[in-house]
Amino acid sequence: MGLYTLSTQKPPLAAAGAAGGPTPTGAAAPPKDSRQEALDSLTKYIPTETITLYVAAMAAASALVQVWKYLTPLTIYWTFAFLTPVLFVLFKLTESTKLTLDKGFWFDLIAATVAYLIWALAVPGNPYAITPEAAVAAAFGALFVSTILQRIEMIIKR
Repeated sequence: MGLYTLSTQKPPLAAAGAAGGPTPTGAAAPPKDSRQEALDSLTKYIPTETITLYVAAMAAASALVQVWKYLTPLTIYWTFAFLTPVLFVLFKLTESTKLTLDKGFWFDLIAATVAYLIWALAVPGNPYAITPEAAVAAAFGALFVSTILQRIEMIIKR
């Protein structure tokens, strides 16, 4: 089982907590705000490694730019925009020996890239949402994109 498969499956206790059921400690799960739910629904499309590496790179951006002056937050954002579909295909190839290029594959590939582009705007230090107004726009964009991706996925993967 590949990392991509593991990252897209929820453990039984996490699924129960997300559904409003009891959490492992027996307490009810705290309610999530709509922005957090939108970001969570976006991350299901993005390879886990993209998320992990992007957050780490953004956290180290100030140190990285001192070592490599061209490695700015803008460069990091667009580098991972390119790497997201590449990582997605690599993980799909490790899941099976034969890659089927059906409409579900193409949807997942495009959804991973689009979800990354909007999700990354919610990460602190991103190169575009530097004002409070831009951060609010990114939050609304995440709500919009997550809703659209979920609806398209329901249509394509019937």
